[in-house]
Amino acid sequence: MMWNLKYGPMNFWQGEATIKRLSADEAKVVLRRYLETYGDRSVCDPDLDESYGYYTVDLIKDGKVAGMASVNAYNGAVWFHDWHGSFIAKE
Repeated sequence: MMWNLKYGPMNFWQGEATIKRLSADEAKVVLRRYLETYGDRSVCDPDLDESYGYYTVDLIKDGKVAGMASVNAYNGAVWFHDWHGSFIAKE
């Protein structure tokens, strides 16, 4: 929610038109570098979910969802979601 430019607390920011926006492919590269830095061998789900100002992706290990991370679409910051607990299902 922090990065959600439409509904989050940062929605007052109007600079998005002047800042280069990362494509989904660029966001995947940023996330891959982040994971490699920490020795995480997760595979990124090929389908990123795009929201207002960021991308979210499931991380796969041994064929199962093992985590989730988001990439800010404007500055490339990565936010690893460590509070969700074990994955149950996706609807």
